[in-house]
Amino acid sequence: MNAPLLASALLFLAVNAPAALVFQADFNGSGTGTGGANDIVTLGGTGQLYSHAQSNVEVSISSANPLAGGLGGYLSLNDMGKEQSGGRAAGVILKPTGVGSSLDSWYTDGGTETFDTLNGGFDFFFRTNNEAVTPNSFRFLDENGGEGGLRLILNSHTDGSFQLNLNGVIGATSSVIPWQADTTYHMAVTFSTNGTGHVTASLFLATGNTAIDTSSATHRILMATSANPLDTPEINAISKAFGSADADGFLFGHKNNSVDDVKVFDIDVLRIHDSVPATFAAVPEPGSVTALALGALACAGARYLRRRGSGPVSSRRP
Repeated sequence: MNAPLLASALLFLAVNAPAALVFQADFNGSGTGTGGANDIVTLGGTGQLYSHAQSNVEVSISSANPLAGGLGGYLSLNDMGKEQSGGRAAGVILKPTGVGSSLDSWYTDGGTETFDTLNGGFDFFFRTNNEAVTPNSFRFLDENGGEGGLRLILNSHTDGSFQLNLNGVIGATSSVIPWQADTTYHMAVTFSTNGTGHVTASLFLATGNTAIDTSSATHRILMATSANPLDTPEINAISKAFGSADADGFLFGHKNNSVDDVKVFDIDVLRIHDSVPATFAAVPEPGSVTALALGALACAGARYLRRRGSGPVSSRRP
């Protein structure tokens, strides 16, 4: 499919999607643009591979063994053992185009008038060739907004479980997962806030290229609600989100390689939504993507022609 046509179709789908998809990294190549066959990010920003000189992790884009049939490129991290000194990261640095296409899009500051809120989610696919999952074998995300900001950590914990931490108001660990090596998993995280500022976090895990229904407990492995509000009008201690939209972006992959194990793990299709979607979709085959894109363009064209026939075309976005 023509690359500009596909890019236009993807943009149309994103703008008209009911579930507010604002960022997507497909890791098709090592380029830093958006939407091309050799780019890391497909929608909402740019990306670049990163490995600290002392991380002891080789980072590359591979297409040798796609995580789902026909998907092509993915992010591959070859962890050759514990880092040479503390806190060394590797993976991909993602740079959203702005707050609206980042993790920060979830956050609304209530100031001194009302409660702060956090509503949104993200998902991705991954696999590993090592079944021994221990504390910090994986630290996919550790994004910290600093003073006055929010911090979010997603990492593996004891005996094959996963842990989710949000700014000290939520710290929860899942049950033990019966891991299988060289198996694709679909993981998703959501946050929602009620009228009194209490945040509920959910962590989902499905085997294979499987859709996740956020309203169902079928794939939910963790659910926790904060005992206290995220922030209150009286305290108003939080004034910004995670800082993921800052100029230096945010790192996804292996934030802290502090565990003395050896493994390869692969990541594909990282998506950020600025609200909780009803479903984190399975990834369609390339042919299905093309057909969907062409269908979207056809619908857009038909609507455009109808509007032309009935008068001037509005400059308003569809």
